Amino acid sequence: MNKLVRAAQTSQSLSLAAMEEASRLGLCEADIDHLFLALVINDQSAGRALRELGIDIDSARLAVEDQHDAQLTSLGIEASFPEAGRIVFHETDGYEWTRRARDLIAKSSSKGKSGDAAAVLRELVAEPSGLITDILGRLGTTSEALIERLDRADSPSMKSMPLAAKVKGRTTGTIETFVSAPLDEV
Repeated sequence: MNKLVRAAQTSQSLSLAAMEEASRLGLCEADIDHLFLALVINDQSAGRALRELGIDIDSARLAVEDQHDAQLTSLGIEASFPEAGRIVFHETDGYEWTRRARDLIAKSSSKGKSGDAAAVLRELVAEPSGLITDILGRLGTTSEALIERLDRADSPSMKSMPLAAKVKGRTTGTIETFVSAPLDEV
């Protein structure tokens, strides 16, 4: 798959999941914390690396919420955010990325970068605000441990077989995806 197609597919899937996360909070603008949550449920190597570190969507949501609370407290502000509701993204409109999230996604597919979810995650971890590093700390890991896990997941020996192969006039293929739900619910 060429870089442009991979980057477009990644951007579309991450945008959908991140906008859904923003909509749970009544927001119409998705930022890097929503992008992080989207990566947790992503089925590419970035999502697998996060889940191998024990990060699931529920713990990630809680860590993001705790980090926002800590940031407000550090400013001397005592406030609470509204309770997260259900996803309403598909029922409403007007959603967009913040400038820093949009720039980060664009940077992940710039010269020499693949534009896949792993590239987005690498940019997210390197993002200068430190938000994601702090969230990872709340999740019991570090940026370095995540990048190491991601490097292993993206190593040539760990790459999966091609999804489709032609054999005597027939095309066969397999696909694997991650579903963020208990097996009995799936």
